[in-house]
Amino acid sequence: MKKMFAMSMLVAGLAGGSAWATSLRPTADMVARMDPAVQAAINAVTAEDFMEEDRVVDVVLSSHCGFVGCASEHLVVFTFSSRRSNRMAASVTAKVEYDAFGRWEVSLIELLPAKR
Repeated sequence: MKKMFAMSMLVAGLAGGSAWATSLRPTADMVARMDPAVQAAINAVTAEDFMEEDRVVDVVLSSHCGFVGCASEHLVVFTFSSRRSNRMAASVTAKVEYDAFGRWEVSLIELLPAKR
């Protein structure tokens, strides 16, 4: 009985610690904003007479948790509007991956213009 209680306390402690640790990690949009390629793309958009971002959307593409911790994949989109009277929009899109060991990986997604 004591072994079972000790084991359940150990598992509860690990789960509680894991939940506490994941609450301290930065958000996906914060990580994307720190990436040099994403920063360069944002600077290029704002240099073209677009205002600072209108909004940031973070879509969770996938997530799972295991004994080691949680992992997730996010699509982060920074949207911008022009300052002109004929409003135009532009965006910078990045895929942000967080693995169970606490490592982030950011990939800039290049969107091609639609063919007409």
